[in-house]
Amino acid sequence: MSENQIQDNKLQILGKLTASLLHEIRNPLSAVKLNLDYMKMLKDEMNSELAETVYSCNDAVNRMEYLVNSLLDFSRKSQNGFEIGDINRTTENALEILNGQLVKLKVKLESELEPGLPNFYFNRNKILQVFINLISNAAESLENGGVVKIRTFKRVLEDQQFIIWQIDDNGVGIETENQSKIFNDFYTSKEEGTGLGLSVCKNILDEHDAEIILTSDIGTGTQFKLIFDPKLLQAKYED
Repeated sequence: MSENQIQDNKLQILGKLTASLLHEIRNPLSAVKLNLDYMKMLKDEMNSELAETVYSCNDAVNRMEYLVNSLLDFSRKSQNGFEIGDINRTTENALEILNGQLVKLKVKLESELEPGLPNFYFNRNKILQVFINLISNAAESLENGGVVKIRTFKRVLEDQQFIIWQIDDNGVGIETENQSKIFNDFYTSKEEGTGLGLSVCKNILDEHDAEIILTSDIGTGTQFKLIFDPKLLQAKYED
């Protein structure tokens, strides 16, 4: 068995274990939520401080339940593959999943998602995976906190409309000699990295006929720009 096949098997096993763990978490979480809902029914019998605590716990449980369901949805294979989707909503979903990591790393997040962008064909789970990877990488590149900026917008070139998803960070940057290597399988600059993240992203974007453009300067930061062609995707995947 080749090294690539061994790594692929490990990832498949990890995915199954993660899904199993999430299911195990969801069951007791539902029990906690049920009890908190019951306690809310007795709010008139509580003092204000206790009632506030119950409602705060209920909000936290709802948040956890949402994240667990989002991760379970992400782990499932899409039955329909490419479907009409909202790129802004998918971006927001990725940020919701990564919120804890961004807070822990003291990342200042700035997002500018252009309203009214047209929906277009893409595989939501796979593009969500790309966004999660690029946002996580950007956050981890920052030293002592920093800024990650995410933008979505449309551009018209020669009467053709393109949808742009762009992420900028003011992190450490990528060495010029390494910029051509980062999309290769198993290339990584992280001590504990697998080197699969960006290569998987590139493969997914190739499936979507999307272009990815990297710009980076040492000590200044990095930008990834994803360019989607809705018209081309519609021609390929519309029934």
